[in-house]
Formats: sequence, structure tokens, C-alpha cells
Amino acid sequence: MRRSVICLVLLFGFSAHGFGRQKPHEDDGPPNRQGKGVYPVDAGGRPIRALESGSTLFVGARGLRPMTTYEFRLGIDHESLPSLEGAVSFARVTTDRRGEVPPSVLWYESGVAGCSDQMNDRRNAPPNTYQTLEQAEQALRGKTLIVSAHVVESSENGRVPPMKRRVERRPESSFRLPIRRRVSPVVYASDKDGCMLNSQLTQSADLYVSGRHFQAGETLQISVVPNQRLWFVGDAIQDVTGVGSAASSERVTVGANGRFTVKAWDAVNQRRGAFDIVAHRMAAGAVANRVARRDIISYAAETGFIFYLRYPIGAPLMDIAGRPLSHFPYFEFADSFADSGDSVWGAVDPTYVPLNHPGGTYAAYYVVAHRDVAGWDPMMGGGYKSSGRFRRHRDSSRKVLVRQRHRRHHLAISTDSGQL
Repeated sequence: MRRSVICLVLLFGFSAHGFGRQKPHEDDGPPNRQGKGVYPVDAGGRPIRALESGSTLFVGARGLRPMTTYEFRLGIDHESLPSLEGAVSFARVTTDRRGEVPPSVLWYESGVAGCSDQMNDRRNAPPNTYQTLEQAEQALRGKTLIVSAHVVESSENGRVPPMKRRVERRPESSFRLPIRRRVSPVVYASDKDGCMLNSQLTQSADLYVSGRHFQAGETLQISVVPNQRLWFVGDAIQDVTGVGSAASSERVTVGANGRFTVKAWDAVNQRRGAFDIVAHRMAAGAVANRVARRDIISYAAETGFIFYLRYPIGAPLMDIAGRPLSHFPYFEFADSFADSGDSVWGAVDPTYVPLNHPGGTYAAYYVVAHRDVAGWDPMMGGGYKSSGRFRRHRDSSRKVLVRQRHRRHHLAISTDSGQL
């Protein structure tokens, strides 16, 4: 049975609109259900007609072939995308029995990567990657996105790895979306110069928070809080930046240019974890330490910031499978699910980073038949064989939907190559 949660408002930071609005429960399905094919939405699940520079592009689909793997491709100023050669981003997804794919991220922050240590370690940044919002806005001004969905051939016996299967050149569905200048408020973690960060080694440097496109002179309470999959009006704002994770939020007055940068977390007080950033607008009538409708939060379904530690190589077992919740913390790990009507989601702890790990732009989630230790080890006769559910997605720290098929499974993740 589907459930509805009413009178809730979802808020987000990098989005097409800065303020929260009413939103149905995610089980109610995507908005604007009329029509077929791929469609764009913002972080709150609302249809969009343009993408603001610096915003994340969410793409869903309906009316496609049931139980079929598709390759979603994203290009800039292309007439078509017959191959991945001209694609800026892509994802492999599998439709459900109704031919639907829930909205998920296809392009993070329209390519704004900021000044993270991982980006600094690269000699050459990938194409269409920008360090600042201003660079992205200048480079993308007047351009149009194209998103197309291409059918991926099936493998009846599961022996052909997903990334080696043939993909149809002609799309089954596509849409175009113009990019426009940013006008919505945005808040994000940064260095002291205001350059965006998405992760940092724990206790290596003070953490700052920056904002753009706020009202000049308004007062904000800046809090760094434990990450939630969703945020709603009335949720508690539990800042953890003080000594022993006590509350120690900062107040800041926005400058005449609509911007601010403030130190939010001293290095000595930092702890490993995934966090979001709340810009609580201190207007008349605002309830202290409770999310209000006009607050700005980074970044809804995405993690706002990650403090990680370096771990010795090994220990590859971790919780992955889980399900969304309609209440705090909005996601939980789980090991058992109903035979039907109980979608399986995959999430990976992004604070676990093995020593000398090269990182990866993409990660692949697989649902495979249950196996013992020997079944996973090629040296003991184990090998790769999926049970048909596969999703390839950028950045393994995100939560993605993985459809259930058999009674007993393992949910596995692989980086870079897309093969187990």
C-alpha cells in the first residue's frame, strides 16, 4: 500500500529554486505523470524548464520498456549522442515493471567541482569541469543540454558485464534543456577564499561555509549538521561544530553583494562523517533551531560535505542495501526486504577511503545471487555473474535505487571499471 505524507516541505541548496515547497511522499511517484520518456526535475522533484548554472540535474523516466537496462546520456550543444564520445555524463539504469525510473542525479552541480584535494591532485581536470560557480556560468551561458535514453542489450545468462553490452545508437527518448544564469540562493562548504569543497581529510584544516545570491544585509545562522537524505520544515537543526560535537553555530550578515564566507568548524573539533549545511534565515517569526520554509540547505538528496579518514587497504565488507524512511533520518540500512512492493536502495559510506585509493568518477551497483566467501574469490573458483539488476552512477557516496528480483541477494559495488 502506498503512503502519503502531507504538509511537508522539502528544502535544498544547489537547486532551480532556493526555497522549499510542498512535496508529496516519494512513493507517490514522479510529478507530471502524463506523457512518456525521460524528463528533468529539480532536487524537490518538481519539473523544470531550464537548469540554473551550479544546479544538479535530476532525470527520471516513465513509459519505457519494462525491466530493461538503459543508458542515459548527457551532452552540451549536441544535436544527438549516438555514442558516449560526446557525452558529459552518463548512467546505466534499469526500469521497473511499469517502465519507470525514479529521478536521480545525472550531472552534479553542472560540473562545479570546487577546490577539493582530489581535484588538486589531477593534472588535467575532466572536460566541462569548473572550479567556481562563476566559471561555470561563463562557460555554460547560452548553451543547451540534451539528454537521451538508449536501450542496452540484455545478457540472458548474465555472463556479459553490463559495460561490455551493445547500446543502441538511436535514442528511445530524449529532451533538451537550456542553461540559464543563477538567481537562486546557494550555500556550500568552502575554503577561506570561498572556493567550494565537497570533502576533506578530518582535522586537516578549518572548514568554512560560503553563500551566494542571498539578500544583502540579512542575518543567517549557519549550522553544520549530520547528513539527512531529505529535509522538511520543522526538522531539528542540530549543529555539531563545537567541542565534543556540541552546538556552536555561527551568525553572519550577508554582504552588499549577496555573498558571505564564514568559518564554521575548527579543525580540532572535527569528526569523521557525512554532513549537511543549513542557512537558517533569522527573519521575524523564525523558530530557533527548526528548519523554516525559506531556509537553504545543501543539498537535499546529495551529501553536503564529507570528513573522511584514511583506512588501511582491506575490509571490503560494509552495509550497502537499505530503504528510505518517511521520518528522521530518512534512510536506514537493512538486510531483509519483502518479496514485492519493497524497493531496495544502495548506499555506500563515503567516509571510508582506503590508503592510496586512486578514486573513481563512476561506481557500479550490482544485485547478484547470494554466494559464500569462495564464491566471491576468483582464486577459489568464484567469479562475476549478476542477476540482472545493474546501475552505474557517478560518485559512490550517493544513494541510488536498485530494484529487487530474487529472494536472497548480495548488493555489491565496483568503482571505475564497472566490473566485479
